Amino acid sequence: MHKPFVKVNIPGPASETEKREEEVDQMMKEWYEPRPLDQSLVKRRRGWKSLLFMFLLFLVVAVFGGLTIYFAIEGKSLPFSKNIGVNDNDPLLLTISAPAFANSGEIIDVVFVYQNVSKVRLTDVELQIFFPENFVFLESVPYKPYNAGQNYWKLPTLEPISSNKLTVKGQVVGSQNEQKRVEAVLLYKPTNFHTQFKKIEFADFFVNESVLGITLDGPDNLLPHQEARYTVAIKNTAKTQVQNIVVSLSLPEEFLITSSSKVIEDKSWNIPTLSAGDAQTLELTGTLNARGGDLINFKAEAAIQEQGKFLLQNYATILATVIDPDIRILIKRQDEEKPLTFGGTLLVEVSIENASTLNIADASVDIIIVDTDDLLLWNTIKVGESYSYELMDAKGEGGGGKVIRIKNISALKSSDEARISFAVDSIKVPYDIHSGKYAVRMKPVFTGHSDDISLPLASEGKEAEFAIIR
Repeated sequence: MHKPFVKVNIPGPASETEKREEEVDQMMKEWYEPRPLDQSLVKRRRGWKSLLFMFLLFLVVAVFGGLTIYFAIEGKSLPFSKNIGVNDNDPLLLTISAPAFANSGEIIDVVFVYQNVSKVRLTDVELQIFFPENFVFLESVPYKPYNAGQNYWKLPTLEPISSNKLTVKGQVVGSQNEQKRVEAVLLYKPTNFHTQFKKIEFADFFVNESVLGITLDGPDNLLPHQEARYTVAIKNTAKTQVQNIVVSLSLPEEFLITSSSKVIEDKSWNIPTLSAGDAQTLELTGTLNARGGDLINFKAEAAIQEQGKFLLQNYATILATVIDPDIRILIKRQDEEKPLTFGGTLLVEVSIENASTLNIADASVDIIIVDTDDLLLWNTIKVGESYSYELMDAKGEGGGGKVIRIKNISALKSSDEARISFAVDSIKVPYDIHSGKYAVRMKPVFTGHSDDISLPLASEGKEAEFAIIR
């Protein structure tokens, strides 16, 4: 059996290779040998200020990152990036173009040009136009109005350094030398702002000539089931004769014409010729069948008929409110628990209650009396000391019909009540002794005026019958 080989290191002079190995071993020991910690550095990292600093740094990074992601998704510029460019204070320009002069009845174009002079997009563009009085809107291109009033538009986004326009076509109606103003309010929002901006501009023009002038007079307030009167006046304001004039009447369905001073055909009044400076008047009377709270619009348009076309020159309108005054009126005997006999006195009381919101003045009440058997002595009528009365024959009633009109009634405010009494004697013996029934009938009718209504107020009470026994 062989013995294992054993290497024996015999000391001797070191070779170059051994020296290099020793140097490498020493370098490795120095590299991996633990080093003492810097106590000052440890103290700083463990302080509360270091923790607060790290938290604030994290918060700033999180907020910045969130905003960056949001604006990237929305396609907007960051709010702190300043790039409006050409005009920082006013990135949008708005101009309105209209003719300096226009004749009444002429159709004109009003052009609204809005220009983005910045380097950012302008979004949420909205335009509202305030047209002058008696401007008839016809159409707008290329965008249509967004509301029923035809004066509000939502417009497309405006790209940087670009422009757009809206053209409104309308008919001008007015008197000679009348000034007209068109005002526009434009709202928009730059993509690098969260606030909405506003731009306001206006343009003026004048009515050069108005061929026809028109006026319309009538009540501003109406009463249900009462008669109303309207007056339409047409005047030639030109320096020459005007022919083929047509006045078109827009009457409410609730208004029924009962009389007219001129011939009306299909709600139109035709005037063949009107000399320079001349005028003609139309008076209409009608009855109203409406309800309280209704709005009644009466409109008259003056135009010239040319080759089958209706060339509008002027118009006038009245918007009236129908007021239904709640006036309650009642008539009864004061001593109704006792029978009325011949030769006795008929004591009557009329109560009037103003249950409306109107203040009523100049009030009076008519007592319509039907006495076919001549049972009352008219010369014995007596009313309260504060009242006066007038005795009249009743229209449309049979023999013995009379009307006692009691006046000087105090003004009735809302919720006020008036009680009016009067007396009249009866005859001692009936003229027709064979009649089986003797009675008189009375019906009260109240009238008054209010500052809120141009027409007189009227209210009827129920008819009452008073028997006289033998």
